[in-house]
Amino acid sequence: MPRLCDNAYQQSAGEPLRDVLLAHGLDLEAPVPALPRRMRHVVSPFAAAPGSQAERIQSLTFTAMREAATFAADANAGQVPLHIGFRAAVLAGDVSFAQRFFTDTVPLARSAADLRAFQVPRPLPLVFDVIEAAVDDGCDHVILTNVDICPLPHFYRAVARLLDLGFDALIINRRTLADGAADPSWLPLWCADPGRIHEGYDCFVFSASAARRFVRNDACVGAGGVMRGLIYDMVAVASRLLILTDAHLTCHLGDDKTWTRPELRDYIDHNWQEAIAVLRLVAAANPDRFAAFCAALPDRVRVERDAAQGIRLSRAPGSQGSFPRLDS
Repeated sequence: MPRLCDNAYQQSAGEPLRDVLLAHGLDLEAPVPALPRRMRHVVSPFAAAPGSQAERIQSLTFTAMREAATFAADANAGQVPLHIGFRAAVLAGDVSFAQRFFTDTVPLARSAADLRAFQVPRPLPLVFDVIEAAVDDGCDHVILTNVDICPLPHFYRAVARLLDLGFDALIINRRTLADGAADPSWLPLWCADPGRIHEGYDCFVFSASAARRFVRNDACVGAGGVMRGLIYDMVAVASRLLILTDAHLTCHLGDDKTWTRPELRDYIDHNWQEAIAVLRLVAAANPDRFAAFCAALPDRVRVERDAAQGIRLSRAPGSQGSFPRLDS
């Protein structure tokens, strides 16, 4: 079933967006007024070697962001204001690189290296440091993506329209394309390619007011499981969360999954430990919601009521790999 819990709905594979809206009781013939929006898209660029694939992919992504913002501005000219702002939240060593693409650049004070000793030391940003760098009185909604997620030209307008329709939080899965030239001149063709469904969650939209209520965690960007704690936060705070798994709104070239390398396993373990700490807090406050959500979502964890402890966390049947200590 697409409905995961009382406030969260996940699009099924092949489910038309029209049917998603109808499932929420929306009358597609009734006009819904557009509201003024101030959205801030935050990313965390990293300095990459000149001419490297990492540099080219980031350049492609940031070009796609600018083109989508221009499209939104042109389409909304003379209508209800839709302001798209960009902010780069980066570690000190990456500021110069980020400033090649962004005028609004905020330095971050910490990295994964400040948390603990990992097998392969990497100065990775912490996701909530990035989020907190994005949130201020200058925006109403935050869009958070990785630096390899390209928005399609209609992306910002579609996000604004979904907010107009009453969704207050969005998770949008990318479409995965075959490896291709990471050159901005190819963007029109890459945007035309529908690609294939990707199971990961890599684009998040939430209000600035909701972000101030999140339970922060120290998950590391660039490692598996980084967004799971954020997802639990969004489920805890949102009134109407929509997860789009089969919409043509963002894309990504290739699917190399470099973060799954065995020597980086401790980063994934760390991120899941951080996520479980968040889940314990938010599920205790709303056990029925999270029992339903974790059972319906392909998740590693199950939440159950416990007469003595309030809730009990257990590993989902069939879950593989190392995992933080749970209650059973």
